[in-house]
Amino acid sequence: MKLNCQKMKNPVSIAGLILIMNLVFSTQGNSQGPLLRFPDIHEDLVVFVHGEDIWSVAADGGVATRLTIHDGQERYPRFSPDGNLIAFTGYYDGNPDVYVMNKFGGDITRVTYHSGFEEVIGWHPVKNKIIFSAYRSDYPGYSE
Repeated sequence: MKLNCQKMKNPVSIAGLILIMNLVFSTQGNSQGPLLRFPDIHEDLVVFVHGEDIWSVAADGGVATRLTIHDGQERYPRFSPDGNLIAFTGYYDGNPDVYVMNKFGGDITRVTYHSGFEEVIGWHPVKNKIIFSAYRSDYPGYSE
């Protein structure tokens, strides 16, 4: 996949470009959904989801690089505060869990193992911890 962008000086321009591209490609009947979903940016690198995989591209444009190649779906990629890691939600083993990988797509590690639903929100800006939401149901036999 090739993503060509003109040089942009601020993230607002990038956000505008992403919105326009989503509108254009979603109206063309793209079977994989919008071109760019769930974008995040750290310095000069943008990560996003396309075709339920995570991709990266330079903020000033260029050729996008596919970071994940799993049969499951990946969503909500978020850079760590230092930009070296990317946390994401992976739909691999029947339910969504939190995973982390390096910014090049290597060393993918599962972080959560609960049977519930976990969704990456972001990172704590100082403690370098992943922030995620989780749905937990009552345990069996509990009643009020």
